[in-house]
Amino acid sequence: MAPPTGSSAGPLGGVILSEAMHGDYDDIADVMFEAVRSGDSLYSERQRTAWMPHRRSGDDWEARLDRQTVIVARDASRMLGFMSIDPAGYIDFAYIRPEAQRTGLFRRLFERIEQHSRARGDARMWVHASLMAQPAFAALGFEVVEHQAVRIGDESFERAEMEKRRSPGARNVALDGRTPCQVARSNPNPARAPQAS
Repeated sequence: MAPPTGSSAGPLGGVILSEAMHGDYDDIADVMFEAVRSGDSLYSERQRTAWMPHRRSGDDWEARLDRQTVIVARDASRMLGFMSIDPAGYIDFAYIRPEAQRTGLFRRLFERIEQHSRARGDARMWVHASLMAQPAFAALGFEVVEHQAVRIGDESFERAEMEKRRSPGARNVALDGRTPCQVARSNPNPARAPQAS
């Protein structure tokens, strides 16, 4: 997971969030590589090299992204970060370029991901958070379920499984903020009501 960016130390003017398209996958790989290999880290250089030996690419990478909702953040010049959630509510990726960390971008990306999760009616969102990402997820209401140590090659990594459960009685809300009943009432052709997710 990405280094934390929960605080707001910098401006976010001109940053646009959107759902990723297949043509964004190379830029997404660049952000991930730069965040792991160049960003502030509590992991050693050897651990970071084991985690991300090279930039992601290929059919398996594309298929993994295709199965998820991926939100990307861009300014006028390039992609600054991204976050993804799979159909089971698992936040698979959350990475921010080093220069965009601690600007509030992590929170903005999460808010969009959370909208998708709520619209689908997910009971919870969960993540395997790196040491750097744990404070950012905790600030967003996630709680540690279990501390873990995992191995990649010869390197061991500490991480935490964290989750955020939906409040009982929380309503499903469409991405534009309307409830499913409001969406149905506003659509003159109920057979073609838009989906919430």
